[in-house]
Amino acid sequence: MPMRSAEAARLAGVTPRTLRHYHQLGIVEEPPRAANGYREYSIEHVARVIRVRRLADLGVPLESTPDLLDGDGGAEEALERLDDTLAEQIALLERRRAELAEIRSSRRAPDLEAEIAPFVEVLTDGLTEELAALATHEMVLGYQVTPEAQRGEYARVMAPLLSPAVRARLRALNVRLSEIPDDAEPGVVDALARDIVRFNLDDLPRTDLREQTASQALALEAVDAYWAARVRPVQRRVIAAAGAAVAEAMREG
Repeated sequence: MPMRSAEAARLAGVTPRTLRHYHQLGIVEEPPRAANGYREYSIEHVARVIRVRRLADLGVPLESTPDLLDGDGGAEEALERLDDTLAEQIALLERRRAELAEIRSSRRAPDLEAEIAPFVEVLTDGLTEELAALATHEMVLGYQVTPEAQRGEYARVMAPLLSPAVRARLRALNVRLSEIPDDAEPGVVDALARDIVRFNLDDLPRTDLREQTASQALALEAVDAYWAARVRPVQRRVIAAAGAAVAEAMREG
């Protein structure tokens, strides 16, 4: 008995929209239309849809189902490809579960890369909420644009921050930067800038700022503009003076 599309879809366990999608992909032939304009589906069409759905449930891409349904000799190869794909997906899921377990046990922020998460809390300790957010954004962006081959260097440079003594010195500087008054004398600004420079040169390993990718240069420019737009003028003077001095000293080696 001929069936309309809704009836055929219901019998096959799919929606009419899915049935139309199968037609569009060419994996289920469209039946001819009757005189009344409706397509007339046979049991053959319904069985084909059921078999396609079965393969889809196994994970076979819809585009590959004809290889298995039409007996062209490619079934074994298609199944082998599917098995390889599933193995890769399982390995990916296992890695994700392992990372989730590590995040839960360490209680680190799940939205931060594992390599930078330990340093964010240290870098923002003693800063105001707004300055802490800026520092976090800067670190996230900086790590993103660091080439993978250089990310070990990134972690090496940051590692000393985990020392309690270094962290205490950084926190003291952060508090001074957060609390510096808007009408601070030039001598106060210069003193804080000098202390920040001294911290970067004495407590952090040297890194070569001359080797920058285009993305890193763009990120640095964006970060500088972002800081300039968000911090108080007096803080901007301190950061600019300290940043220029540190960069110059590291370039001179």
